Amino acid sequence: MKQVPRNITVPALILIVINILGLLWIHGDLTNIRPATVLAKDVRLRPNNVEPDRLRVNFDRQIVADDEVGQIEKEAVFTLKPHWPGVWKWSSPDTLEYLFDTPLPPGRRFTLEATDEFESRTGMTLDGKKSFEIRTISLALANSKIIATDPRYVTVELEFNQPVDPADLLRHVQFFDETHADTDPFDNILCLTQNIQKKLVVRVPRPASNRLRIVLEQNLAGPNADLSLDHTVVRNLQIGTGFCYLSNYVPVPRFEETTSIRLRFSHRLNREQELPEIRTTPPVEGLKAHRSYRELVLTGKFAPETRYTIHVPATLTSYKNETLGEDCPVTIETPARRPALMFAHRRGILAPHGNLSLDIKAVNVTGVEFLTWRLHENNLVSHLHGQSRRATSRFTPKKTIDLETVRNEIHDFALDIDELTEPGPGVYYITAQSVKPRWTSSNTIVTVTDLAITAKTQQDGCLVWVTSLRTGKPVERAKVRAVSYNNQVLTTARTDSDGIALLEYADNNPDGSMWVITAKKGKDLS
Repeated sequence: MKQVPRNITVPALILIVINILGLLWIHGDLTNIRPATVLAKDVRLRPNNVEPDRLRVNFDRQIVADDEVGQIEKEAVFTLKPHWPGVWKWSSPDTLEYLFDTPLPPGRRFTLEATDEFESRTGMTLDGKKSFEIRTISLALANSKIIATDPRYVTVELEFNQPVDPADLLRHVQFFDETHADTDPFDNILCLTQNIQKKLVVRVPRPASNRLRIVLEQNLAGPNADLSLDHTVVRNLQIGTGFCYLSNYVPVPRFEETTSIRLRFSHRLNREQELPEIRTTPPVEGLKAHRSYRELVLTGKFAPETRYTIHVPATLTSYKNETLGEDCPVTIETPARRPALMFAHRRGILAPHGNLSLDIKAVNVTGVEFLTWRLHENNLVSHLHGQSRRATSRFTPKKTIDLETVRNEIHDFALDIDELTEPGPGVYYITAQSVKPRWTSSNTIVTVTDLAITAKTQQDGCLVWVTSLRTGKPVERAKVRAVSYNNQVLTTARTDSDGIALLEYADNNPDGSMWVITAKKGKDLS
């Protein structure tokens, strides 16, 4: 056997060793590859921090595939502290949103942090900032006005952007005579509002100069709130003398065609006086005016988001026959219509062979999501008691529709119930909720049935007549039941050829009296 020359063996061994070391180096690099990184470039409450319905996290790159958009994460990829119930949902490949189950309270501070589930779910690590502070709106004084006066006291209404405890207010507010603000504040301050509310009414001594200064300390906060006033708040109010205009109230409309504006005066209005003509600029269609104690109430078709000047004549008199002395122009701004949805009927019956459309009104919403539950027959009483729909019914696939509406215009539309429910008869609980903003909804209970029930109670029983809604003819062999308040069947009967059944039961039944009557024929329940 021929021996390999030494000058060949040594270089070959060296090459083998180099290759092995190279493979080991490559293997080490492969096994130590770091996962891709991603940056959370924008984290904020949407649509704002006043009434947020979601928390949006926007990343600097695509995280999920297009077909995963709209999916809800089963595990929490971020955590919110303190915890607030909701679900994580991908609204786009690079955007994750936390949809709150209920509105976040104002004046609160939250911390958002990524969980270990984020990396295992996305295959990426979060780079840069990993903890984010989220704040809802801090406390602010929205309005202050004088609503009543007498020779000794002034009554002031303080309106905040969130509820305030009256006891907290009294600890953090002071009232002065504006011309002597360097003196001690007034004593004998009384809060007439007893409950935690946004509007608090306070009675204070009347300053000699008729100029009242209000000072709110910076550390005033709402109940259980983390965020107080941003700064010390000072308001100066001029108190009118004699008979004068004080303040106004403008409601926020929804579907109302007319709005009532209230102008409040310092004294009760003279009911004996023929009310002088009240004008507005611009004019208001159908404007009518009437007196209500110290208020002048103007009702008409005020347009939303419009500035009006109400011209109150100098001849308006108080019960003491005092006049205003000079014309009093009052400027108001009407707000936008509050986003709202409303079914035309809160409950009703639809015949399966007739018109199956639901009529709905909408204003200032861009989309509607319909959620439908089919009520189980044996859980009907529990549902009427208000128990959870999850415990008494079966959820059917939801449907979302987009609305193209003009701002502040009321939009009427109809939706076929077949698009929401299973084919055939049934009892359904339907919720219509706005997509944006999410905190407005309307509910209805609809029974799709051909069975009409007419019942007449009598001693120890009830006479029931069942007819067809489609034909008007009696329904024979329908099963009729009387059910008590605690969901016990008191008695059953079958209708005869005339559609009549007699339900007989004792008035002193230990399970109580009849509370619900049902009629069933095949799968049709009424």
